[in-house]
Order: sequence, then structure tokens, then C-alpha cells
Amino acid sequence: MTVKVQIALSEISPDLGLKVIRDGKFSNLGFISNQNEESLVFASAESAFDQPAFLKKVSAIITLPGLENHAPEHCAVAVSDDPYGAFLRLHEFLGTETDFYYKEHDTVVHPSAEIHPTATLPEKNVRIGANTVVGANVVIWERSVIAEDIYIAPNVVIGEGSVDHKKYNGAIYRVPHQGGVSLARGVEIQVGAIVSRNTFGGQMPIEEDTCIGAQAFIAHNCSIGRRCNIGVGALVAGNVHIGNDVRIAPHAAINVDLAIGDEAFVEMGQLLTRDLPSQHVLFGQKIMTRDRYESLIKAFKGPSHV
Repeated sequence: MTVKVQIALSEISPDLGLKVIRDGKFSNLGFISNQNEESLVFASAESAFDQPAFLKKVSAIITLPGLENHAPEHCAVAVSDDPYGAFLRLHEFLGTETDFYYKEHDTVVHPSAEIHPTATLPEKNVRIGANTVVGANVVIWERSVIAEDIYIAPNVVIGEGSVDHKKYNGAIYRVPHQGGVSLARGVEIQVGAIVSRNTFGGQMPIEEDTCIGAQAFIAHNCSIGRRCNIGVGALVAGNVHIGNDVRIAPHAAINVDLAIGDEAFVEMGQLLTRDLPSQHVLFGQKIMTRDRYESLIKAFKGPSHV
């Protein structure tokens, strides 16, 4: 199960060559653009401090010598000649050498759950609730929490545990995913869909009664609200936060680091590249209110069924 663990900069600095300027505790890691509370982040340039809304949630910062005075007063601060490298090494160390991100446990499957014999289920770090059905050839990765009354169709991958590829020192550094994924009651995952997990701690949530369509892909660090419908072949890139009652039509693509409000709708085949407010629609690469969308649909092809 996920346990919120706090650790102080002074506890880890000897292993990473950091110089602590102002000590303090953090309970997660993340990039400044992430929306994680109590996170440790890195800042390799003065411009990184020009995001006050996100910095309010940050508890600790690794930055360059000379930039420490830009850190908010509530943040713990350490300096390094290579903040990014120190951050990556810290992430890997915490994931492999400590229980900072996750406290291990034996896999628990409710007696009423139906697990197909060809499904791959690890011996530890998975929970499956009552009346859940797991189909043929499903692969469930560690750190997955699957609630009751869930249907997982054949060939689905849950908690996909690949890595986040980042450039570092002229090469590709494979940042391991150390978090998990949670499926709430009534979620349905259709044939061949892939659901990733958090890069850092905690579970990536998919909330009650949401349906993920066949061959859809949900990338790392996302969140999906209640009663959403993600269409066949849709792509949701990393760090996307989706509200309640959202519909993403088949083969739509959602770019990284976006927010989609409640009752929003992305039409078939559309590419979303900016935030979509509540009760708005992306149609013809234009964002409009639902009322405007309904009037256009009626004009061209009769009443809408959105």
C-alpha cells in the first residue's frame, strides 16, 4: 500500500553531494510543472522560479549555487553544481534503496474476483477487490490498486511500468516509474488498452464508472475523474488531468501537461494542445461552448447525442 513518508534534505544529502542551505522535509518528488503537494523539485535556471502557483506546493528545491535566494521562504533548499543530475539520482535511490515511494505487501485478491488463468499477476504489491473480472492475457504490474466491480478485458496492460525518457548529459536517461495506478469501483478497461502509472509516488487515479476504450493509451502521471469515457484508440499523454463526466472521442489525442474540465468533450480525431474548460468542446480544432457546438451539429447533421 502507499504510505506517505517524509524525509529531510539533511538525511539524504551526504549520499548525493548536496549542500543543504535550509533544511526541511518533503514527501514526494516531481518536476516544477507537476501538481504534487510537498514535493522536492529541481531548478537549474532562474526562470524556473517564475511559477508561483506551482511553487506554493513545493516543499524542497535543489538548485544551483547563487540561485538559492530565489527559493520561496517555505521551501527547504539544497545546492548542487548539477541539480538535474542530483534529482535523477535521488529519485532512483529512493525507489531502489528505501520504502519512500511504496511499502511492499503480498498481493491480495478478493475471493469473488475472477482472474483468467492466462492473466499475469505479480506475487506482491497488487490489490484486487470484490467481483472484479480480469480477462485473458491481461498484464497487471506491481503497485496497482484495483477496486471492486471492475471489468478488465483481454490483452489490457494495467500499471504499465516503462520509463520516462529524459535527455541528460547528451544521452537518454531512463527515469523509472516508482508510483502506481488505482482503478476505482465500476471502471471498465476495454480490449488492448494500456494504462500507465505515476513516475513518482502515489497512485495515478482513474475514478468511479469511467470507461477506457479499446486500444486507448493513458500515459504516466495522469488523473481521470468519474463517469468519463475515453474512446477507442484515444491517446492521453503524460501529466493530463481530466475532470468528471468528460468524453474523449475515438482516436483523439491529448497533449502533455493539460487540464480538461468537467463535462468537456473532445471530438473524434481532434488534437488538444491547450487546456479545455468545463462544458466546452474541441471541434474542428476550435474550442467552443457546448451550446455553440450543439447548434453547429444541428445545422449540419441534426440533433447531437453528446
